Amino acid sequence: MIIALTIILLVIAIYIWSSRKKRINEQFSCAEGSFSVSGTKNNFRIEKDGRFEFVVVDGKIVSCVDKLVSKESIAYGGNDNGIA
Repeated sequence: MIIALTIILLVIAIYIWSSRKKRINEQFSCAEGSFSVSGTKNNFRIEKDGRFEFVVVDGKIVSCVDKLVSKESIAYGGNDNGIA
């Protein structure tokens, strides 16, 4: 009985953990340009027209880069958190 309960709790924990790490890979276009979003729910990149790239961590933009000017990103708040 205890072993079965432990296995059920373990399966539930694994399901919850894996649902948090679902990958996002979307592309869409609108009047402002073409956008690509990739990453996970809490850690993703937004690319606009293949030129600008923004890194978003926990709902905040932490860095950006203008690919036509430089390959180096500009960190906001002194913290460049790349995407995993």
